[in-house]
Amino acid sequence: MGGNINSKNIQQKLKKVFESKFGYQTSHYSVSPASLVLLGDHTHYNDGINISTTVDRYSAAAVSVREDDLIRIHSEDERFNAYLSLNEISEKKLECGSVDLNSVIELLKEKQFINTGFDCAVQTNIPDALGLGRFASLQFTLLSAINSAYGLNFNLENIIELGHKAGLKAIGKISNKTHYHTISGNKANSFFKIDFRKNTTEIFDLNSTDYCIVICETDELIENPTEICNERISECEVGAQALRLYIWGIKSLRDVELAFLEKHAHVLPKRVYKRALYNVLERMRSDKASAALDKHDFSEFGKLLFESHASLRSEYEIGNENLDFLVDYATKFNGVLGSKLISCSHIHSTLNIVEKSESEKFTRKIKHKFKQKYDRLLKTHVLNICDGIKAQSQ
Repeated sequence: MGGNINSKNIQQKLKKVFESKFGYQTSHYSVSPASLVLLGDHTHYNDGINISTTVDRYSAAAVSVREDDLIRIHSEDERFNAYLSLNEISEKKLECGSVDLNSVIELLKEKQFINTGFDCAVQTNIPDALGLGRFASLQFTLLSAINSAYGLNFNLENIIELGHKAGLKAIGKISNKTHYHTISGNKANSFFKIDFRKNTTEIFDLNSTDYCIVICETDELIENPTEICNERISECEVGAQALRLYIWGIKSLRDVELAFLEKHAHVLPKRVYKRALYNVLERMRSDKASAALDKHDFSEFGKLLFESHASLRSEYEIGNENLDFLVDYATKFNGVLGSKLISCSHIHSTLNIVEKSESEKFTRKIKHKFKQKYDRLLKTHVLNICDGIKAQSQ
């Protein structure tokens, strides 16, 4: 599936796929947009602040309950087709591309929400480069369709909690509840904020449809991205534990101010200090970004995206020189608001907030520049900022 097609078109197509594959119709469907964290990457496990959005790429699932324990799952993507019993779900790898869905079904089985098998058709047009945003969307839509088919009466908060728990089982602490909340609650032409310490959310209306998001996807795969990100979590935990010896009340790096961290830099291994420094600075950037969005100061917000990229590269030590090249070109392009690498993706990629009127020119020129520099093709995806689940149902 590809192109700028809306959620209703995906649902209609999925109905036909389900009937063609299984020979009967079902009325239990779910469609979920993809999410994308813009600022606050890797601070969610330190009670941080994330700013995110939803984009018009979707995953969709159709589910019908069976009377036996057989699970049959079909997708046009050959990487995701399954035929197994409910009892085998913990023994076999079940994934949609790079997304593990065993954890969703295992969790529902463990909690005795389901005790029979089901037929399921799944589709997605979400680029792999979106990483955790793709992962969360597929989990969300499968949970929603199963909820409808089995009559489980989950509300959106239940689905958010179950999706996050399943994510923790599948990929560890890098599973970010921001994605599930954003998929649920964001609105078109808006950014979504979640403060994990205060347990609050907020929506910033962009007051225009002038911006879109351009994803620049290189062909470079990242080996073991989950392990890399979880290693950063461990390093941050070591930093918080060490700093706790010098001041009472530090629960996480959310409680650490920059001046205090710099004063005690000598007590931390250099690598741990850099991870902690990134977290403290990124939290400060998210605070500044919130203030900028309140004032509709989009120029300041864009500058913070560029700063976030530099910090991810220098302090968090993820990304590579190719991504620096892409972001550096974006800084020089007049229609780009901000640009940075995408965290927790298994493909080296960048996100760019671009004026819609300049998006075609931007994609054409950045592809040309990348080809000149590296003699390789650069894949781009132009995405619109769309409604989350709540707004779609209104």
